Amino acid sequence: MTFTLEELSLAKPWPIADTLALEGTMKAALLRDWGVHVTRRFGPDEADHLRAALGVDRRQLADSPDPDLRVPVGWQLALTRLIAERHLGGDLLRLEPLLMEDARRRPVSLAERIARKALSPRRLLGQSSRFHAAIFNCGQCQAEVGKHDATLTWTGASMFAEPTWRVIQIFALRALYEVLDHRPPSIAADEVPDGFRVRLTW
Repeated sequence: MTFTLEELSLAKPWPIADTLALEGTMKAALLRDWGVHVTRRFGPDEADHLRAALGVDRRQLADSPDPDLRVPVGWQLALTRLIAERHLGGDLLRLEPLLMEDARRRPVSLAERIARKALSPRRLLGQSSRFHAAIFNCGQCQAEVGKHDATLTWTGASMFAEPTWRVIQIFALRALYEVLDHRPPSIAADEVPDGFRVRLTW
């Protein structure tokens, strides 16, 4: 069965405790300045409220954590879901423009701008397996990239079944095209044994 982003966003959320119990760690680079953005948008106490919901403190999860710090994979997913529930009426789709706004606020050096001009989505999608292994210590991602299509398949970790994870992967893929100034692709997803698959066409 094939799912659109809208259908994936309507999947029943996991209990936060189940999300926090997911095995595996990731680099905190995926939580870059999360607390800064939360404070700017939702008030000075909100980052601490979210930390309390995770059962952590500022020493364990700073507003701007060291990007190389390894944290449980469930932290990002629980934070994402909690923000949607507390501030966006439970609608994950309302989170995407906020994430893009936060990304645009980050200063981009001239070197980065030049590097982006030299990159293509196809080239980066072909490196998905390496990127995944560099960030996560669980599961794997296999990429098959053609001239006008790509298929990414994640297997081997229970987080690939978590509804929030599935939605934010598609957000990330759409953001890749926007950052590189390419027309967004058509994206559809489906489940595979022990994992999740996304097909892109352009």
